Amino acid sequence: MRAFLCAAKPTRLPRQIYRASENLDVFKLLWRAGTAGCQAEPLLEMLRCVSCDTLYLVGDIVDGWELSSGRVHWPQAHSDVIQKLLKKARKGTRVIYCPGNHDEALRDFIQDSTIELGANVTIQQEATHVTADGRRLLVLHGDRCDLTPHGAHARCYADARR
Repeated sequence: MRAFLCAAKPTRLPRQIYRASENLDVFKLLWRAGTAGCQAEPLLEMLRCVSCDTLYLVGDIVDGWELSSGRVHWPQAHSDVIQKLLKKARKGTRVIYCPGNHDEALRDFIQDSTIELGANVTIQQEATHVTADGRRLLVLHGDRCDLTPHGAHARCYADARR
């Protein structure tokens, strides 16, 4: 499998990049739906153009910290992205969601198991991606490597900045 990494702040890339290969796996990091800084439109454009076997959503897809603070920013474009993800899953793309520190409430819910949310959609603590040459890569949100559980120091820092 070839992999395509979609960065935290997507840019408008030429459509031919999205259609570069069959058997493509895509990694999406840090979308943070529910915040004003979320860039839903470029992500929606990418999702419309790309065809992939597996889509890894790696952490902070929905910003639970912002939602719990009451500062919710949820335009139609955020709902459009969620609907597009579910549509891709219905059409056969495996969607694997590994929660991060901003959506850590899901970690408590799933603990060490995998939760299936219907056809082709799972929430799990971590996943394994097998590259085209057979190497196995661990897929997880970076805060899992922090010295404090669930990135607690990062949340304290974020709370202090408010």
